[in-house]
Amino acid sequence: MGLALQGHHGSFVVPCKRVDDGSASINELWKQLRLQVVEELLRFFQMDIWKQQDFPDHSTFGMLLSGITVLADWIASSEAFFGGDIPDWHQAKQKNFEVLALQFLDQVGLSGKKPINAEMTEEDSFLRFWRHLHLPSLRPLQALCEQIARSEKTGGLAIIEAPMGEGKSEAGIYLLNCWVAGSGGDGMYVALPTAATANQMYSRVQELLSNQGTEKGLRLVHGMAWLLDLQKQYWEEDEREDWFRPKKRALLAPYGVGTVDQAMLAAMRVKFGCLRLLGLAGKGLLIDEVHAYDTYMNTIIDQLLAWCGHLSIPVVLLSATLPVKRRKQLLEAYGGDVIEGAVNQQYPLVTVAVDAKTCEFPVLPSRPNQEYNLRMLPGALENAEAIVNAVLDWADAHDSGCAGVVVNTVYMAQQVFRKLKKLHRKGRLPSDVELLLYHARFTAGRRKAIEDKVLRWLDKGSLQDPARRPKRAVLVATQVVEQSLDIDFDVLFTELAPIDLLLQRIGRLWRHERPRRLNHAESKANVSIFAPEIAERFYWGKTGAVYEPLVLLKTLAVLQKRNQFQLPQDFRPLIESVYDDEIANVPDEWLYSLASVREEYRKNQVEQQQRARESLYPKPLKSELAVTPIFAVNEEVSEGEVSSHLHAVTRIGSETRSVLAVPKDEWERVGQGLVSHEQLHHWMKYHVSLPEKWLSGCELPALKPYRQWSVMPMHPGSPSFWEGTSKGGNVIRIEYDDELGFRLGKEEPNATSL
Repeated sequence: MGLALQGHHGSFVVPCKRVDDGSASINELWKQLRLQVVEELLRFFQMDIWKQQDFPDHSTFGMLLSGITVLADWIASSEAFFGGDIPDWHQAKQKNFEVLALQFLDQVGLSGKKPINAEMTEEDSFLRFWRHLHLPSLRPLQALCEQIARSEKTGGLAIIEAPMGEGKSEAGIYLLNCWVAGSGGDGMYVALPTAATANQMYSRVQELLSNQGTEKGLRLVHGMAWLLDLQKQYWEEDEREDWFRPKKRALLAPYGVGTVDQAMLAAMRVKFGCLRLLGLAGKGLLIDEVHAYDTYMNTIIDQLLAWCGHLSIPVVLLSATLPVKRRKQLLEAYGGDVIEGAVNQQYPLVTVAVDAKTCEFPVLPSRPNQEYNLRMLPGALENAEAIVNAVLDWADAHDSGCAGVVVNTVYMAQQVFRKLKKLHRKGRLPSDVELLLYHARFTAGRRKAIEDKVLRWLDKGSLQDPARRPKRAVLVATQVVEQSLDIDFDVLFTELAPIDLLLQRIGRLWRHERPRRLNHAESKANVSIFAPEIAERFYWGKTGAVYEPLVLLKTLAVLQKRNQFQLPQDFRPLIESVYDDEIANVPDEWLYSLASVREEYRKNQVEQQQRARESLYPKPLKSELAVTPIFAVNEEVSEGEVSSHLHAVTRIGSETRSVLAVPKDEWERVGQGLVSHEQLHHWMKYHVSLPEKWLSGCELPALKPYRQWSVMPMHPGSPSFWEGTSKGGNVIRIEYDDELGFRLGKEEPNATSL
């Protein structure tokens, strides 16, 4: 208990053994002081004398006690609570602060209100839960989740595997809320892979809660949430209403939508990580696109699931492309034991683990198989000229349609878009073709505008309003389009990627049931894949720095034998043929390349697992609160900071630095002195994360008093630009415009995806 209470300072530092110097007087004084404190607490709270209790799960008790202590300490120290000077406890007693405390908890949403759908009956069906969507009927997956919710009242872990467009999100949220209600909890956290997908999901959950009358308790939780929160301007909110805004207590909000990183931090050795676990306790956790993470992130997610299992937190995981082996790992992580079986190859599939019992429920897809024509283009991977020529051939043959061109790096996306734009100006690409570039290296304000335009063009709303969808368009994009965005292409061009991610991209092709595909005589959707030259040794270029070459090689081996496939029928065979441990699909002449990439893959897996484990709390144990040997904790990476060995990071890869690319005249006019809250809020539209190596150790001015934020003053021009000097004395130039985004002045390739 002492260790748990000590954690309220932010870390579990193993106490040193007290050296008994034989001074009886000191030991007696210390004993008397402790007894005095206990007596004072008993008198103040009018309690009977405390009796020692035994706890069936020491890890659960210890972490929750530590989290509650932090929460109580922070509330009692808050000016928002007391409205002025903080009194001592005798004054608090006299001023009836117990009533004020209850009012405060109710105001910020911690009073234990009923969860949505708390009174689940036969009449309160899935359709009633989602009544604002006006669904005509249930899809098979949704009907199955309704049955599971009625048979398993308190819940456990559910893994929902189904194709894109089957209503997984609605099914998962419904099931999770039924389980939360059945277990007596309230609230949920919906975790997504990126801030962009979180923003889109936030609107959907906000609409749900609004129709359920509980919208006030919803928070958007990611690094840029305070800029994009749709409820109010951040600085205009009442401090009590906005009590959950600081990142360390954001998960305490009854309902949250954000990035998976925020949930992962609950299992990591960061300051006040116990508070994040407390925030998840008593509510449910949904993780979307659970296939989309690397070994490093999966190691952390597994540990998070272990703590969720111990805390009886209901969890729902969603994926369209989850390998069987990974499904089994997730089940074992949550349950704590080796799962026998759990190798069902059927698809779609819902797997439920409750009270150490695992059940698998195959389900029919709602739509018949869709056939896809597959065309491999060897030598076109990272070849902007070949990619552009393929798009031109399509444009020449079709006088209508919306094409998606998905590449693996921002650099390649910019190169392809620039060439298409040049041909567009010259008339080689018809003038009625609209062009748009979408990646993560725009300023925050511009990226949001582009995202809105993409959705206006290509989302389901264009079914009801066809004028929103261009007659002819080409969207050049990176991986930002492959996860959780409900958009629909008429034709798809994509660089080679791991099979599960390729299938995610293909899931944006003919996604919506449009009355007709304009001028499409073919009965199948067409996919062109830009592959490397087929050779004894493969050159993967920058794509090999973004994705594991072994997975790329096995994906290529599977796809080169096909000229078509059917989905969802082929989902499982395609994924398993790449992610199993066999090499039967790899041609003999590729074995030399296979041997080298297999060894590199194995080393990378071990390194990523080891690095992740260094930042994790130990696995929960029923017998003790096992936090040893933890002598210190890591800080979280704040916006504007560069990650280092002193920080716990939820993702690894190319280091980035968050900067504010403020126009130079604005910076000189406003930024030299103290920057107000309102000004900082205004400048957040200039936020961007850039590769750290671009800046080469350059010193950037910091905002006062917000010194975690670096400013990159942009000189006016077309494009605008910033120049600095590296530690080595070299001049660095970074350019920006709203059409291409940020780029190095020398146009050097960079292996940063997204």
